[in-house]
Amino acid sequence: MNEITLREATMDDCDDLYRWRNDPVTREQFFESEVVPYEEHQKWFRKAMDDSNRLFFIGVDEKGEKCGVVRFDIKDGVFAEISVNVAPEKRGKKIGPQLISRSCPLFFLKTKRRLILARTKEQNIASIKAFKKAGFSELFRYNDTTRGGVVAFVLLAPYVEVE
Repeated sequence: MNEITLREATMDDCDDLYRWRNDPVTREQFFESEVVPYEEHQKWFRKAMDDSNRLFFIGVDEKGEKCGVVRFDIKDGVFAEISVNVAPEKRGKKIGPQLISRSCPLFFLKTKRRLILARTKEQNIASIKAFKKAGFSELFRYNDTTRGGVVAFVLLAPYVEVE
């Protein structure tokens, strides 16, 4: 198995995230599946990097190559929703579960939040397996009128007693 390390995203990651986001297989699994124009992506990325309610981690493999991104969007100041995207050329190497399981403790530590939610399409079997392998528990499934079947997961921070 490849050994993945994480680092916080920088503006230098904008083009890679754009390419990964607009990959046809990726778009098929995203809730928002349309192609995003480059200028729109750049604008969104700049704004997202300055947003204190967003945290991005870039996965880097043992060759020093970027292999994916994990984004945490803090909602209502209380919990975060996680989004994961494995670089198209790195799929099938069991990187997704590593990205998730390594980034969540960093998120908990950096933000002091205790709850992460995840949602994926029911047909996205790779994501469902990745979240389960990373320790997420399935909460429920529902049918979204525009997105189809959705699976919701949760991960709670480990309990730590404060002195």
